[in-house]
Amino acid sequence: MLVRERMTQNPMTVAPSTPALEAAARLKVSRLHVLPVVENGQLVGVLKDRDLEEAAAKRAQEQGDHLPYLVSRFLLQDLKVQDIMAHSTAELSPGMTLPEAARQMLKHGVMGLPVVQNGALVGVITVTDLLGALAEQEKTEQTPQVNA
Repeated sequence: MLVRERMTQNPMTVAPSTPALEAAARLKVSRLHVLPVVENGQLVGVLKDRDLEEAAAKRAQEQGDHLPYLVSRFLLQDLKVQDIMAHSTAELSPGMTLPEAARQMLKHGVMGLPVVQNGALVGVITVTDLLGALAEQEKTEQTPQVNA
Protein backbone atom coordinates (compact mmCIF):
# COMPACT_ATOMS: atom_id res chain seq x y z
CA MET A 1 0.00 0.00 0.00
CA LEU A 2 1.23 3.48 -0.86
CA VAL A 3 1.28 6.74 1.10
CA ARG A 4 -1.14 8.36 -1.38
CA GLU A 5 -3.78 5.77 -0.48
CA ARG A 6 -3.76 6.60 3.26
CA MET A 7 -2.66 10.24 3.54
CA THR A 8 -4.91 13.15 4.45
CA GLN A 9 -5.16 15.22 1.28
CA ASN A 10 -5.26 19.01 1.39
CA PRO A 11 -4.40 19.17 5.10
CA MET A 12 -4.85 22.25 7.22
CA THR A 13 -1.71 24.40 7.04
CA VAL A 14 -0.28 27.50 8.68
CA ALA A 15 1.96 30.29 7.47
CA PRO A 16 5.22 31.21 9.21
CA SER A 17 3.58 34.46 10.38
CA THR A 18 0.61 32.70 12.00
CA PRO A 19 0.41 33.43 15.75
CA ALA A 20 1.44 30.39 17.80
CA LEU A 21 -1.85 30.34 19.74
CA GLU A 22 -3.84 30.29 16.49
CA ALA A 23 -1.65 27.45 15.23
CA ALA A 24 -2.24 25.56 18.48
CA ALA A 25 -6.00 25.87 17.97
CA ARG A 26 -5.71 24.66 14.36
CA LEU A 27 -3.55 21.75 15.44
CA LYS A 28 -6.19 20.70 17.95
CA VAL A 29 -9.02 20.98 15.40
CA SER A 30 -7.06 19.09 12.73
CA ARG A 31 -6.49 16.12 15.05
CA LEU A 32 -3.04 15.76 13.50
CA HIS A 33 0.22 15.83 15.41
CA VAL A 34 1.83 18.02 12.79
CA LEU A 35 0.84 21.08 10.76
CA PRO A 36 2.69 21.83 7.54
CA VAL A 37 4.04 25.39 7.37
CA VAL A 38 3.53 26.71 3.84
CA GLU A 39 4.68 29.95 2.24
CA ASN A 40 3.97 30.85 -1.39
CA GLY A 41 2.70 27.33 -2.00
CA GLN A 42 5.93 25.71 -0.81
CA LEU A 43 6.51 23.65 2.31
CA VAL A 44 8.96 25.58 4.50
CA GLY A 45 8.69 23.55 7.69
CA VAL A 46 6.38 21.80 10.11
CA LEU A 47 4.90 22.65 13.47
CA LYS A 48 4.44 19.74 15.84
CA ASP A 49 2.30 19.70 18.96
CA ARG A 50 5.52 18.96 20.82
CA ASP A 51 7.05 22.23 19.50
CA LEU A 52 4.25 24.22 21.12
CA GLU A 53 4.56 22.35 24.41
CA GLU A 54 8.33 22.86 24.50
CA ALA A 55 8.02 26.57 23.66
CA ALA A 56 5.51 27.10 26.48
CA ALA A 57 7.66 25.16 28.93
CA LYS A 58 10.78 27.13 27.92
CA ARG A 59 8.99 30.45 28.38
CA ALA A 60 7.69 29.39 31.81
CA GLN A 61 11.17 28.31 32.87
CA GLU A 62 12.72 31.56 31.61
CA GLN A 63 10.25 33.55 33.69
CA GLY A 64 10.69 31.34 36.72
CA ASP A 65 7.08 30.25 36.57
CA HIS A 66 5.93 26.77 37.34
CA LEU A 67 2.49 27.15 35.88
CA PRO A 68 0.21 24.33 34.82
CA TYR A 69 0.43 23.58 31.12
CA LEU A 70 -2.94 25.15 30.26
CA VAL A 71 -1.99 28.46 31.84
CA SER A 72 1.54 28.39 30.44
CA ARG A 73 0.15 28.35 26.89
CA PHE A 74 -0.52 32.05 27.32
CA LEU A 75 3.23 32.43 27.30
CA LEU A 76 3.01 31.71 23.57
CA GLN A 77 0.93 34.84 22.90
CA ASP A 78 3.68 36.90 21.29
CA LEU A 79 5.26 34.04 19.34
CA LYS A 80 4.73 33.25 15.67
CA VAL A 81 4.94 29.83 14.03
CA GLN A 82 8.29 30.81 12.48
CA ASP A 83 9.74 31.21 15.98
CA ILE A 84 9.14 27.60 16.98
CA MET A 85 8.66 25.50 13.83
CA ALA A 86 11.13 22.99 12.49
CA HIS A 87 12.60 24.64 9.38
CA SER A 88 13.96 21.47 7.87
CA THR A 89 11.90 18.35 7.98
CA ALA A 90 11.71 14.93 6.51
CA GLU A 91 9.09 14.62 3.83
CA LEU A 92 7.52 11.73 2.01
CA SER A 93 6.42 11.25 -1.57
CA PRO A 94 2.97 9.90 -2.47
CA GLY A 95 4.54 6.86 -4.14
CA MET A 96 6.40 5.65 -1.05
CA THR A 97 5.19 2.50 0.65
CA LEU A 98 3.65 2.61 4.11
CA PRO A 99 6.58 0.64 5.62
CA GLU A 100 8.95 3.28 4.17
CA ALA A 101 6.81 6.02 5.73
CA ALA A 102 6.85 4.21 9.08
CA ARG A 103 10.65 3.94 8.96
CA GLN A 104 10.95 7.68 8.30
CA MET A 105 8.65 8.50 11.22
CA LEU A 106 10.67 6.25 13.51
CA LYS A 107 13.97 7.67 12.25
CA HIS A 108 12.85 11.24 12.94
CA GLY A 109 10.83 10.50 16.08
CA VAL A 110 7.64 12.09 14.76
CA MET A 111 3.97 11.15 14.70
CA GLY A 112 3.32 12.51 11.21
CA LEU A 113 5.08 13.76 8.10
CA PRO A 114 4.17 16.00 5.16
CA VAL A 115 3.73 14.42 1.74
CA VAL A 116 5.28 16.48 -1.07
CA GLN A 117 5.16 16.10 -4.84
CA ASN A 118 7.09 18.39 -7.19
CA GLY A 119 7.82 20.73 -4.28
CA ALA A 120 4.15 21.19 -3.39
CA LEU A 121 2.41 19.87 -0.29
CA VAL A 122 -0.18 17.25 -1.27
CA GLY A 123 -0.95 15.67 2.09
CA VAL A 124 0.05 14.53 5.55
CA ILE A 125 0.35 10.99 6.83
CA THR A 126 0.28 10.11 10.51
CA VAL A 127 0.87 7.12 12.74
CA THR A 128 -2.92 6.82 13.00
CA ASP A 129 -3.11 6.40 9.21
CA LEU A 130 -0.48 3.66 9.35
CA LEU A 131 -2.26 1.85 12.19
CA GLY A 132 -5.54 2.04 10.29
CA ALA A 133 -3.93 0.42 7.26
CA LEU A 134 -2.41 -2.29 9.45
CA ALA A 135 -5.76 -3.03 11.08
CA GLU A 136 -7.49 -3.23 7.69
CA GLN A 137 -4.79 -5.54 6.37
CA GLU A 138 -5.13 -7.84 9.36
CA LYS A 139 -8.92 -7.91 8.99
CA THR A 140 -8.59 -8.80 5.29
CA GLU A 141 -6.13 -11.58 6.07
CA GLN A 142 -8.48 -13.08 8.68
CA THR A 143 -11.55 -13.06 6.43
CA PRO A 144 -12.17 -16.64 5.28
CA GLN A 145 -12.14 -17.11 1.53
CA VAL A 146 -15.11 -18.95 0.05
CA ASN A 147 -14.27 -21.23 -2.86
CA ALA A 148 -16.95 -21.39 -5.50
